[in-house]
Amino acid sequence: MVPREILEDIPTPPQVKGWRIFTIAFLACMGACMFGYNLGVIGGCITLPNFHEEFHLPPNGTEEYNFIVANIVSCFQGGTFFGALMGYPLTERFGRIPTLRVASLIFIVGSAMQAWANGSLELMYSGRFIAGLGIGGTSLLIPLYLSEISPPSIRGFLVGMHEILNQISSCGGFWVNYGTLPLSGSNQWRIPLAIQVVPGGLLFIACFIIPESPRFLIRKERFEEAGRVLCRIRNLPLEHEYLRKEFLTIKNQAAMEKIEGTEANSNGKGLSKIFGPGDLKRLGVGVLMMVAQQCTGVNAMNYYSPSIFKSIGFGGTNVTLFATGIYAIVKSIATLLSLMFFIDRTGRRKLLFIGAGGASLSMWYIGAYIIAAKVDPDHPQNRNAAAWVGIVMVYIYAMFFSIAWNAIPWIYCSEIFPGRIRALCVSITTATQWLGQFVIARATPYMISNIGGGTYMFFAACMVVIIGWVYFFVPETKGRTLESMDELFGVDRTAAAMRAQAKVDEMNEKKEAEVEKKMEMEVV
Repeated sequence: MVPREILEDIPTPPQVKGWRIFTIAFLACMGACMFGYNLGVIGGCITLPNFHEEFHLPPNGTEEYNFIVANIVSCFQGGTFFGALMGYPLTERFGRIPTLRVASLIFIVGSAMQAWANGSLELMYSGRFIAGLGIGGTSLLIPLYLSEISPPSIRGFLVGMHEILNQISSCGGFWVNYGTLPLSGSNQWRIPLAIQVVPGGLLFIACFIIPESPRFLIRKERFEEAGRVLCRIRNLPLEHEYLRKEFLTIKNQAAMEKIEGTEANSNGKGLSKIFGPGDLKRLGVGVLMMVAQQCTGVNAMNYYSPSIFKSIGFGGTNVTLFATGIYAIVKSIATLLSLMFFIDRTGRRKLLFIGAGGASLSMWYIGAYIIAAKVDPDHPQNRNAAAWVGIVMVYIYAMFFSIAWNAIPWIYCSEIFPGRIRALCVSITTATQWLGQFVIARATPYMISNIGGGTYMFFAACMVVIIGWVYFFVPETKGRTLESMDELFGVDRTAAAMRAQAKVDEMNEKKEAEVEKKMEMEVV
């Protein structure tokens, strides 16, 4: 067997980090633009005056209004949950790229339904749900695909490109709403929603350009095609030492995992493919990582930040959208800087500590200020020093959250699982992410209404617990190959590796015997 250290010890050739791999990753991340723009545009869109008129919404702040707005948001989240689960069997059978192509088409259909809803809430709900199905599939597939094509030395940044473009497109969504405010009629909300079709179309086109995952091809025993893809994305000839050893490492790992899966199924232990030693631990870490991301309170902050601005004397749709746009810019810049300069140098664990610590301190202050000042968003207060510090803390929270918890949960969950169950486990963790968003989004308005500033203290306390959990249970993955994660999580597969090597040797001997027999027959 090829030892796990072999790729980690060999310096990465400069060709591997060239323009080709970054271009492929960028094209794949058009799916992140789908999600990011949708996230940024919908919150502001439903506050636009003409949207209220067209859909005959009840007065702002009433129970009926809150119910309708919650439905518009949660229909999308419901779709993403099911889309993430449905993506697993499709990608395992047909591959990463064909499934991405289908997901982009589904999203385009859902986006068109929203833009041409023409005052029909039922059509808006349906469009949101269908678009969510597409986003659920892409949110599973893109981090998975990027982790499988990335060299270890820059995997953090390449997978993190998903979150970079997510944040940039989300920021664009906020500012598109701001830009359409002067428009009259239904164009005020229809244009922002129609623009969703653009990133969906770009991803569909990109799926005819980017290659299939070489790890998927090797698992399907399409070795020649996998070799060509590796040559293309690494920009190296197949005989190059780095590429040859990477190919052998992936191939031998796939053979070992295939033997393990066959043995588990033949013994009536199919579930042990997940719930075995080490694999269960990894799945638990991945699920809790996604839960922890929601427990940072990011959705509570997104929901209530306009009210904090109102509390110090700013009001009106125009100012609220402007302040929210600045919030999105801060998140985008912090995410970009973190992924460009720190993720593959500092590592995942340190950034998670720093992000949770800084975000927690910000939350403690915001909660304490709301309680002490008895903030009432409907009755703006004087702009005193404490209120201005509260505004600054909103942006400080955005910065600390974005340097770690914006992208790392997606990166971490895409890289820690073994190949034979990677798609399944990423599907489960992604569905957990969307389920968590649904729960937090539904619970947050009631928490704010009932306990006010205590909402932020609750999330601040959660982040203190999260720091302890990361310290004891989340190992560092920086610089490791995907095939070396077994050892990191304490899984000893030496016996399976020996059996896999024996099987490979046996297959090679049979092929050699067949060639010799054929040559003898030709001589005769």
